[in-house]
Amino acid sequence: MEKTILEIQDLSAGYHQKHILKNLSFSLKENEILGIVGESGSGKSTLANAITYFADIYEGHILFRGKDICHPASEEKRNIRKHIQMIIQDSKTSFNPSMKIKEYIAEPLKNFYQLKKEEIRKKSIELLNMVGLEENILERYPKQLSGGQRQRIAITRALAIQADIIICDEITSALDVSIQKQIISLLKELGQKQKLSYIFISHDIALVSELCDRILIMYQGEIVETLKSSELKQAKHFHTKELLASVFKI
Repeated sequence: MEKTILEIQDLSAGYHQKHILKNLSFSLKENEILGIVGESGSGKSTLANAITYFADIYEGHILFRGKDICHPASEEKRNIRKHIQMIIQDSKTSFNPSMKIKEYIAEPLKNFYQLKKEEIRKKSIELLNMVGLEENILERYPKQLSGGQRQRIAITRALAIQADIIICDEITSALDVSIQKQIISLLKELGQKQKLSYIFISHDIALVSELCDRILIMYQGEIVETLKSSELKQAKHFHTKELLASVFKI
């Protein structure tokens, strides 16, 4: 049986004293792909931001491998971010437009592992191969890449850091359907090979049901239902049924 890698206990969080998340509790297993689905404004991205220290935590606990990581010291926070990485919807905004891709991938290899120049290039090429990209992309700038290529590079950076958990916040929503399927297939493959755990956030319940082991349904800052992907037709909450009705005939 897989161990719990991340546990959220009675979490309330938001921004500037405005509570958006209300007493959330759930867990993520090692090697699990956990989907979080809800309409815009349901609190999905705030949850991702709370786990990665970009939102304010008012109450509750976040446990990583059994240790509470809610309010760490700065050095400890840096170490936690090595283990928990987030990829966002608009990958373009996460890149420095003046940095070549080789610099973007090299940055965590320098910061966390103090690799030498020749070791960094070798590792960078290895990482690109893992996400299906060619070596020549290292000399390009972000604006020269397609949306799908940028998302693959963002995944590469998380792999470079050797994260245990990757939070994917609407990372396929700006991509066309064929590229979405490629990214989903890549995430599955990497998850199996690298023993990764994912939190996959989306408004698209059909897409999430293809990728994820379990699905949490969020509505107005709360988790209103938790289901295995294979049990979606057994949904009881009205909002889950609304989400399903928008994409499936039920």
